[in-house]
Amino acid sequence: MEAEPAKPLRVGLPNYTLAEPYARAFPGALRLPPAELNQLAAQNKLDLVLTSSLAVIELGLFPHPLYGIGCSGEVMSVLLVGAPPEECERLVLDPASRTSNDLARLVVQKLRGSLPPTSHRPAGVSIDPSPGEAWVVIGDPALGLSGDLPRHDLGRLWKELTGQGFIFALFGLRDAGHLEEASRAIAQALERAEEEEFASPVEMLSEKVGLSRRAARHYFGQCLDYRLTADHWRGLELFMELRSALSPYL
Repeated sequence: MEAEPAKPLRVGLPNYTLAEPYARAFPGALRLPPAELNQLAAQNKLDLVLTSSLAVIELGLFPHPLYGIGCSGEVMSVLLVGAPPEECERLVLDPASRTSNDLARLVVQKLRGSLPPTSHRPAGVSIDPSPGEAWVVIGDPALGLSGDLPRHDLGRLWKELTGQGFIFALFGLRDAGHLEEASRAIAQALERAEEEEFASPVEMLSEKVGLSRRAARHYFGQCLDYRLTADHWRGLELFMELRSALSPYL
């Protein structure tokens, strides 16, 4: 009796341009906002999901040890916009990412000496900080900011403060038995993207936010780390330790 063919993995990827290098690995993947992916993962409707580091941990998923989205300094797409951290009188959080918000809170607390009052920016509001405010802005909106807005790169600030890298997103597996299959597909997709110098996502990002192709190539090739190292994992461990002492959101 022949064994039944293995069912294809149910995969979810965020609908952000930075996830495009992984898209070829899973052409049938659902592309949704992270909050929706997290809900599906919680309902056991995904076998593999690329989502925030915090979500992977809280959902009890098996984190892929080698692949995700991290940085080792400048990241370009996770910013504080407006007042510098040490002069921040109000911190305005991004509605899309608790990981980036907590990173911002830790950086501001360290550089300012204490946490300022904090609020959440409603979705869809234009980026327009008042004097003394620092807004957390992530993803494509951060890359498409106008040139006159002061910006402070949270990846770079974290590296300067801790000497460690950072992991923003992880691949979480419902069953660690799918690790080899997922690893093979991801590795092939990344190798092809690198050989092509990230041509497809560079083009997409340039068209979407108006970033120059040179800046987009720098972003994908130099700022984002798709392969995770011990430095990234030490950074995530330190982040989790420090955030455990943060006060709850207002």
